[in-house]
This record gives sequence, structure tokens and C-alpha cells, in this order.
Amino acid sequence: MTINSPLKTILISWLFLALSACVTTYDRPIKEPDLEKALATHVRLGMQYLTQNNLQSSRFHFNKALKIDAGSASAHAGLAELMKREGDEAMAEDFYRKAISLDGKFSRVRNNY
Repeated sequence: MTINSPLKTILISWLFLALSACVTTYDRPIKEPDLEKALATHVRLGMQYLTQNNLQSSRFHFNKALKIDAGSASAHAGLAELMKREGDEAMAEDFYRKAISLDGKFSRVRNNY
């Protein structure tokens, strides 16, 4: 059995395409994430959601900020404001104290506390 010319051409073309599959390589180094920027962004988003009374989203972003830097006075201050908004004064006070212990010159936290 012989294969007719058009079919033979198609099969050979397909074979060449399959064998010459494109492979993408990256020569540049992978960029490390900017954790300082990510931290600031999560704290900023947490505060914005708090002003919009979207407490669940606010909590999400403050917790993400704390995962990036557990010693973030801004994230603790944000959670203090969130707890205060939710009416949990005891937790708010704990977060205010933690924020002040992390950054004693954080005037906004001292003022709100």
C-alpha cells in the first residue's frame, strides 16, 4: 500500500512540527518578591477595607501582613482598630500594646490607644 502524495506531505509536515516543538527558556534570574512593598500594600488595603466597614477583607489583609512580618507595628495597629470596631476592647488593647512595644514612636497608635 502506498500513501498518496498530499497525505504523505501532511504526515511529514506534522512529524516535523511535532519534533521541532517550541521550548521556552528563561535566561534572566527570577526576581525575588519585595516583602517590604507587599507588607505595606496589605496594611494599606486592610486600612482601606476598614474605612469601608468591610471587616472580613480588612482582617484578611492585616493577617497577610503579619505573615510577612510578625513584628509589623502597622499590622498590629490595624488589627487593634479592627478589634475596636468589632467591639472587642480587650483584644484591641492587646494589639495596641503590641504595636507600641514594636514601635514606641508610632504616634498614631499612641493617640488611638
